Amino acid sequence: MLTAPNPATRKENSSDARPGQLLGRRQITGETTFRYRDLNASEKSIVVSVITCMVTTIYWELIGNTSIANIGSFNLTALEFVFATSFFAVGFNIINIINRFKIYTIVSGALLLIMMINVCRGMFVDPIESLTAVRKTGSLAFFILLAPALAFSDRLKYYVVKAVTVTSIALSSLIIFRRTTGLLWTDIALSDGRPILAMGGFIIVLGCIISLSQAFGVRNTFHSMAIFFLSYVSIIWSGQGTGNLCALVGIAIILALEPGASRSLRLILAGGIAAAAIAILVIAPQIFSLNTLSGTGSSAFDAFLAERNGTNETRQLVWKGLWVSYQRWTELEKILGLPSGVKPVIWIPLWNGTYWKFGMHSMYLQTLVLQGMLGLILYVLLFVSLSFTALWRALVTVRQVDGPISPAAGVAILVALALFGYSYDLGGEMAPYLMLGFGGVLVSGGRLPLRARARSRTFASNPAR
Repeated sequence: MLTAPNPATRKENSSDARPGQLLGRRQITGETTFRYRDLNASEKSIVVSVITCMVTTIYWELIGNTSIANIGSFNLTALEFVFATSFFAVGFNIINIINRFKIYTIVSGALLLIMMINVCRGMFVDPIESLTAVRKTGSLAFFILLAPALAFSDRLKYYVVKAVTVTSIALSSLIIFRRTTGLLWTDIALSDGRPILAMGGFIIVLGCIISLSQAFGVRNTFHSMAIFFLSYVSIIWSGQGTGNLCALVGIAIILALEPGASRSLRLILAGGIAAAAIAILVIAPQIFSLNTLSGTGSSAFDAFLAERNGTNETRQLVWKGLWVSYQRWTELEKILGLPSGVKPVIWIPLWNGTYWKFGMHSMYLQTLVLQGMLGLILYVLLFVSLSFTALWRALVTVRQVDGPISPAAGVAILVALALFGYSYDLGGEMAPYLMLGFGGVLVSGGRLPLRARARSRTFASNPAR
C-alpha cells in the first residue's frame, strides 16, 4: 500500500543510536517495508501516541462520544490516553528536541510554555476544571513540539502516514456502510444528518491528499489510486462542506505541484482556475452563497443547505460574541489567554438569548482563548512560515522522491489544516495532523539548491550526518 525507502541503501544512524540522535535524511533508491522493531524507543513513543489518537477518533465515530467509564464522579475518556501518550512522547524525545533547538523549537516551545502558565493560573480559579480542560488541548502543544522528531526520521514518517491512511480507509468504509445500510448511526450523527463528524472527515481528506501524492510515485500507483477514489467518494458522501473544500483544494495542490513532465502546464492550469474563482468571489460572491443554491436541487438538498446555513449563522454570532467578550478581558488575558478551564462569556441572540458554552468553531479563535494574542501570533507564524517553506521546496524539487511525504503533499496538508481550522476547533485527537503538517515540510524532498538548503537550515535544524 505504502512504500518506503530501503534502509540498507542509505547511510543513517542506527536504531540503537544514543539518546538525542535522530535519523539522517534518506537518499531513496529502493523499496521495502519498515518493521516496527526498526524504530528506536523515542520513535515508538510517537507512533503509539499517534495510533492512540487514530483509535480515539474511530471510537468517537462508532460510539458517539469519547467516554470510556465513570469512576465515581470522574468521567474517564479516551482523551486521557491521548494526553498521556503524547506527554510521554515528549519526554522520550526531549533530548532530541533540545539538540535541535532552532527557531521552530523556540516558537513551539513558547506555545507549550503559555499553556503551562495558563494551567497554573487555572489552578487558582478551579483546579478540577483546569485539569479537565488540559486533557482536551494539551496534546496540541505536545505534538507541535514533536514535529522536528518526525521531520528527521523517514521510517517514523512512514508509520505515521500508514496510520493516517489505515484510519482514512476505516472511516471511509464506515460512511459507505452507514449510507447503504442505515446501520451503526450514532445519535450525534443522526441529529447532524451526516454519517461522520468533521474530525473524522478531515482524516479522510488527509487520506485523499496522501494517496494521490503517492500515486505520482513510481510504485504502487494502482493501490494509491484505489485508496484515493475510496476516500474522495466517501468525503463527498459525508456531506461535510468544509471537508469537501479541503479535499478539492488539497487535490488541486497535489496535481499542480507534484514533479513531472507536465508540471509547468499543470501549474498554469491551476493558476488560471484559482484566478477565475477569486475573480468570481470578488465580483459576485453571492453566486456561491447557500441562499442562492437553495431551490436548485431536491427538497432534501434544500433542507441540507438550510441546516448548513443555520450552522454558518451560528458561527458568525459566536465569533462576534467572542470579540465582545475579548474587549472585557484583562491585559494579561488578552496577551496569554484565559486561565485553563475558564470559558469566555459569550452571549448570542438565539433561542431567546443564551450564553454559549461550546467550542469557538475556529482553531484560530480557539488559540486566542487558550493562549491569547501572543499564542495566536506564534501559531499563525508557524503556519505561514512553513507554508512558504513547503511551497519553495515543492517548486525547486526537480525529481519525484518516493518517500512518505512529498513536498507537494506537505503544502496540501498545511493548506487543508488552515482551511479546516477556519470553521472548527482542534481537539487533542486531531493533534497528530499538526505534527504531520509541520514535520512533513521541515525536511522533505530531494537535494535542493544551495539557497533552498540554507533557508531550511535557518528555520529548522540540520539533519544528523
